[in-house]
Amino acid sequence: MVKINKLDENLNIEGKRVLLRVDFNVPINDGAITENSRIEKVLPTIKFLINKKAKIIIIAHLGRPKGKTVPELTLKPIAKKLSNYLNQDVVFLNESIGSLVIQNSKKIPNGKIILLENIR
Repeated sequence: MVKINKLDENLNIEGKRVLLRVDFNVPINDGAITENSRIEKVLPTIKFLINKKAKIIIIAHLGRPKGKTVPELTLKPIAKKLSNYLNQDVVFLNESIGSLVIQNSKKIPNGKIILLENIR
């Protein structure tokens, strides 16, 4: 069995950008998430990072768009769901690479979240 390390409570990440890779491969029907468990499982980690005042950049995949833009496989509904769970805005970027991502990741305030578009 693989041991997964836990984040150290004494970790000093205030003001630092943290790239968080998560499994948000959840079923979405007509833009509505139909099963939330994968989102709910990562909430403790996200809340930990928020409390530590990290600048959180989340990457995830949904389905298999094979490098193409597939509107049905956008992570935008997940950004909305995260906003509801966390009671704060989650900035959603329609890109996962490029200058827009770099610029926004440098400007994000401490304790705030950016969710990048589907990395597949």
